[in-house]
Parts: sequence; C-alpha cells; structure tokens
Amino acid sequence: MANGGHTMASMNQNTPNGRMRSRIAVLVIMLCGVCFAAVAVRLFYMQVVRNQFYITKARQYQTKDSIVAPSRGTIYDRNMNKLAESAATERISVNPNQAYTKARQDRTGLNETQQREKVARMLAETLGLNYETVLQQVSDTTKQSKDIKSRVDQDTCNTIREWIEENESSYGITFVPDTRRYYINGAFASQVLGMVDGDGVGTYGVEAAYNAELSGKPGRLVRAENAQNGEMPFDYDQYIDAEDGNSIVLTIDENIQSILENHLETALADNPYARDGVEGVVMDPNTGEVYAMASMPDYDANEPYTLTGIYYEAEKKAIEGLMEKYQPEVPFEINDEYYIYGRKAGLVYVPNEDMELPDQTEPVYDEKGKVIGRRQRTLIEAIRKCRSDELIRMWTNHTISSAQEPGSTFKLMTVSSALESGSIATTTPFYCTGERTVTGETIHCWKRTGHGAEDTMQAVMNSCNPAMIEIGFKTGANTFYEYMKAYGLFEKTGIDLIGESAGVFYSGGLDEFKSSDTNLPVATFGQRFNVTTIQMATMISAIVNGGELVTPYIVKEVLNPDGSVKEETKPVIKRQVISEQTSAFMREALYQTVYNGTATNAYVAGYNVGGKTATSEIPRQKDDLEDRYNAGIVAVAPIEDPQMLVYIVVKDIPKSYDHGGGKVAAPIAARVVADAMPYLGIEPNYSSEESARAEHAVPNLVGMTEAEAERELAALGMEYRVRGRVESETVTDQIPAAGTRLQGKSRIILYMGGEQSGEEVIVPNLTGLTPAECRDTLQARGLYLKRMGIPNKNTSAGTRPLRQYPESGTSVPEGTVITVEFINTTNIGDQ
Repeated sequence: MANGGHTMASMNQNTPNGRMRSRIAVLVIMLCGVCFAAVAVRLFYMQVVRNQFYITKARQYQTKDSIVAPSRGTIYDRNMNKLAESAATERISVNPNQAYTKARQDRTGLNETQQREKVARMLAETLGLNYETVLQQVSDTTKQSKDIKSRVDQDTCNTIREWIEENESSYGITFVPDTRRYYINGAFASQVLGMVDGDGVGTYGVEAAYNAELSGKPGRLVRAENAQNGEMPFDYDQYIDAEDGNSIVLTIDENIQSILENHLETALADNPYARDGVEGVVMDPNTGEVYAMASMPDYDANEPYTLTGIYYEAEKKAIEGLMEKYQPEVPFEINDEYYIYGRKAGLVYVPNEDMELPDQTEPVYDEKGKVIGRRQRTLIEAIRKCRSDELIRMWTNHTISSAQEPGSTFKLMTVSSALESGSIATTTPFYCTGERTVTGETIHCWKRTGHGAEDTMQAVMNSCNPAMIEIGFKTGANTFYEYMKAYGLFEKTGIDLIGESAGVFYSGGLDEFKSSDTNLPVATFGQRFNVTTIQMATMISAIVNGGELVTPYIVKEVLNPDGSVKEETKPVIKRQVISEQTSAFMREALYQTVYNGTATNAYVAGYNVGGKTATSEIPRQKDDLEDRYNAGIVAVAPIEDPQMLVYIVVKDIPKSYDHGGGKVAAPIAARVVADAMPYLGIEPNYSSEESARAEHAVPNLVGMTEAEAERELAALGMEYRVRGRVESETVTDQIPAAGTRLQGKSRIILYMGGEQSGEEVIVPNLTGLTPAECRDTLQARGLYLKRMGIPNKNTSAGTRPLRQYPESGTSVPEGTVITVEFINTTNIGDQ
C-alpha cells in the first residue's frame, strides 16, 4: 500500500496538472520573495539612506509651524523718552478641524453646526469682528489653521482663555505671541516717526528708513498634530525665540518738538484758509541735528487711516467733483463713515459705480511688476483713489518731500554768493526806484515808491528786489548757478529719511537757466524754481555757521537690544561754501533785518534773533478765483553764536487774507524761539533798550512799611499805589502776589490795612489797541501787561496786538498777567 501510495503521489506530480501546480507554487514563493526584498530595500532606503528626509516630511505632516513675531525696537527722543514701542500681544488662530469634535458632541449635545456657531459668535463678539466672516473661517476644514485676528491685547486674550476654561475645550483656538506698535503720544511727530503696515513693516518716516534695524528676526512655534488635526498623545512643541529689533535714538527733542507743534497748531487755527497747512523745522545749524520737524495737520499714528482737517475736506471735495462730472443728474449718498474712516458702509449709494471713466486710466503690471498696458478706472475705483491720495498726502513729511518757491529767504544765497565770489562788497551802493525793467519786463519792489540809496546790508534789511537783481547781474549766471550747486540745492540733503525730494530746478541745467534774460533776475529773490524746507534750512545753516554745508540728520544712535550703542551718527560736513568773514556779515545782516528791518515781527526780547521773511506766489489751481501765496520765515538764535535755526512755511493762502511772511510766519518763529531758548539753557540777556521787557519777580512786601516797600520796588524799576489805606504802618496785602513775574515799570497795589476782596475781573478785548492803550486798559482793571513781539523802539502807528493770553472774556483774579503779542502791520516788506 505504501508503495502504491508513493506511486500514486508520483503519478499525480507527473501529471500535467500536478506539474502546473508545482510551478505556480514556486512562482508564488519567488514573487513573495521579490516583494519582500523590495520592501526590505525600500525600508532600508527610507530608514537608513534617507532617514532624515522622511523624518522631516513626517514632521511637516504632523506639526503646525507658526511664526512668532519679534518685538520691534523702541524709538526714543534724544533724552531717551519713548516715542514708539511694541507692546506684547497675541495672534488668535483657529484650527477648523478642532472647532468641532465628535467627543465634544457626545459631552455637550451640540452638533457640528452648533459648535462652529458657538465659537464663531464668541470670537466675533470678543474681537469686534463680523460674525459671518468668522463663521466661514472656523468652518473651512481644508485648512489646518485660520488666523482670526492679529495683535490682540492681553486683556482680550485672557477673556477668551476664560471662555475656553468655562467650556472645558479649546475649540481649536490657539494663541501665538505677537506684538502691536504703539505710538506713545498719538499724533506727536507722526510724520517723522511714520508707521508700520499690517505685517509690522515700516512704511513711512523713521519706521521705514530704519526698518531693517527695528524689525528683528521672527521666531517659530512648532506643535504636533495628528491626522485629524487633533492633539498628539505625546508632547512635541518646539519654540525658537524671536530676535528683538534694535532701538533708535532720535535727534528730536520731545520738548522742542512739542513747542514747534503747539505753535504750528495755533498758526493753522489762525490761518484756516491755508490750503496746504503749515510746516516747520528746528535744527542745530552747526551739526545738522534736527531738534523738531512737523507738518500740520498731522495724524494719529495709532489710527493712520482716519482722515482729518484739510485732508478730509480735500477728499470730500474731490469725490463730490467726480460725482458731479460723471453722474450730474443722479443723487448719491456717501457719509462720514467713508470720508473719515474709509468704511465701506459709508458708501451708502453710488449709482453706476462700475462705469468706466474714459479720462481716468491706471497702469497694468505683470507678475514681475513691469507695466504691460493701461486700463480705465471704474467710478468706485476713482472714488477710492481720492481717499488714498489724501491719505498719502497726510502721511507725507512735507518738510522733506514737498518743494515750493522759497521767495525772499533765498536772497541770503544771492548776497552771500556775491560777497564770497567778490562780485560785490559790503559797501557796494545800490539805488532802488521801486522797480527794475529787464528786457521789457518790469519787476517791482514790494515798496513801490522805492528805497532810494542802499548799501549791501540795507538791501538785505529792506528785502529790496531791484538791489537783488543788480547783485545777480554783478555775480553772473554762471557763478550764481555754481553757488546754488555748492549750497546743495540741486541734490537731496541726504537726511536719513525716505521720500526726500531734490527740489525742481531747470531740467536743462545751466543752459536752460541762461536761455531767458529774466531767469537770473527773478531767481535772485527765489522765484521760478522749487526747493524743500529742509533744503532751505540746510542752506541757511551754512550761511550762518561759518560757511560749512552740513548733512541734516534725524537719528542720533542705534542701540542693540541690550541697550548698548551699535552705531552713532557723527556730523558730516560736505564742504566749505563761504568763508567765516562772509558768514559773519550775513549774521549781522540777519540781525539787523529783525531789529531794524522787515522782519521785526520775529523779534524776541532778551535774545539776539536774526531772520529773513519770504512771501512767494504759487500757481493757481483751475478753480482759484485769486492769487495764492506761501508765507515763510527763517529765524536764527542767538545770532552771534547760532544754536538754533527755525524755518516756518504757511502754505497756500489766498491773497485776500494776510499772506505775507512778516505778518503770518514771523510771529510763529518768534514764539518758537522764545519758548525753546530757555529750555536749551540760554537765558535772556536784556540790553539797556530792552530793560522795560526784563521780567522781575514781585517781592513779598507784606509786613514792610510803605517806605521800605517803595525802596524795594524802585530797585526793580516798579511803581506802586495804595488801595484801602486804613490805620496801619505796614503792608497787609498786595496785588499781584509775591513771586509773580512782571516787566519793568509795572505798578503794584499795596494794602495798608485790610486785604483784597478776591473778586475776579473779566479780561478785556485788546484788539486794535496800541501798546500804551493796552497797558492802560489792563491797569484800569487791576491786570498787568506782559509785552511780547516787536522792539519797543520800533513801535509805530501800525503796531497792534496779534493775540492775547488769556483770551478776552475770561474771568481771572485781579493781578493776573495778560500776555499780549504785538506785531507791526505796516511797512513789512517780504514780497
């Protein structure tokens, strides 16, 4: 049987079917072996040869990588007062795949829709966002993470954390460290500081110019997540610290900046028809350090998209003009929600907003930023452009970016270059008849009757156009042009801010300048070319500092995050333009112009101020009904040893209003000098002619005899009178109180027995009165006059109050000092 069984098996194997089964079995074994070998080779390749590559790929699929924003560097003023800093905030994100979970549904009974609505509603209400938008974000399960809001303050984040704790679930909400830029004083120096965009990148001012220093380097936060975007059963968090940015110390002085801004704001209020606002620079003429720089109106850097003042008005006028042109028969409705904030809700009704405007086109760019064509704007796009144009104008630092004709302050270049080149001498005689004719064109002096005989000093003091024309001819176009170049007027000053303009001169250079016989004559008093305020301030710095052209700068130091100094800015002298001898003459000419000439309204008692005013005509806009002007002034103090230069421009004033530099701009500069000089530690030094302006503290006279009080007051140049004499041998009360600072020859009220009633008096309106009338009017009410403005010796029939503090109608205690600023309203030649 065994043999038979063996024989049967052998027979089965030898049959065709048996042999086929054997071959299949061998083939299967071989195939399995090959597959196993392939898997083994692949595993070896993945786990040994490309081990690191696949670990990295796995982590990419299993982790969420978030950027951690660095803390942007702080911006300080020169005295280390903070002007801009970054506050710690957090970025709120949601993982839509965790906003709903089955486990949470089992625990709370809320289905998927209800869970997503719950978290969306909480986030929208807490963060002040649109609910529908947030709901869409938390429902987008194609994404592992959706950023809901950046730069959320800590209190708000803690409110969300409390909600998470109360609900015992994160609902996919995550918090990533972030920062928010905060400008300490809102609008303070906003056009100098600039701002950052939504990504924290500097876009204007110092923030943009020094963005690389301020930015720092971002860090990373890596978290592990499973295939369902849920938390992994093991801890895998990796945190790479962000590197904070460097800090910046400015040359700006917070106190001087405040002084400048306060007086520019007052000037803006006094000149509401100045269409382009007012701007100013305060700098050290010796080093180029900028102490203060401002354009008004400014903006709150914490709310940079809110339009105000002239920018709001210009935007509204432009949009209304668009609608009148393209939709003249159709009513429209746009409210302040749009005009001020740019909110879409403010565009209540704009008919045919998609209509294409045939005369408004804009460039079309390819992916590389190359212009490949142009397309017509739609009406709604044109409306938005009206807004964006005004935002850009509001953000712009006009002292470095906007150029205008300088007017008569440019006469300082004309005279200094002529003296330095030997074209004239200090004693060169001139004669002004009130006009000068050049190739058939009559050019007038501001004084139409003429100044008569003058020398070089008097030509500057009188701001005489015919004399300047004669000086220009003596100098010659070639030399005149070369000195303009030497003073840096054909190039940017190099101030360390972005957006500086080089001004606008003849594009054809010297040849075009010489192509007309009248180009040189009118250039001598600052017409037919445009320069920026910083260019003029830099040029005049060279004229008064001994002749050195310096580079203005705004950043004093760059600090490392640990506070150590990384980089310090040193003054840069580009070249010597004029000699010290010429500079000394120009300083004296500036002083005489304020003390005896056409810039008397820039006078400040106790300080030797030098100055020159300017009034320049500007091109009319198409709807202007009258000529318009810029009013300017440069003031330098103390002129014998210049420590501070102030340049002010009030821009685009209608002719029918006060528009001259002497009336409009000079008093602004005087206020800045009067407030800033004591702060710089430069005390007033009154000449014998100014003794009446010197201030003295009223002594404590209570308890003295009348004779003793009289001697005490006489030593200070003060007078007295007795009120309420009762039987008393000593002073029992006095007006004003001891310590009050009064100018000389003030009259003190003494009580010999009894005391003052304590009643208040109303400040009178002093408008239109002479200085003597102001003093008498105030004394009659028991008030005291503090006189500011033009020198006493230059008081004329045209001397009148410009302003008074406190204002008329104010109720004040008897004995209050009323400050009155006087100006000359006649014989001011600054055209």
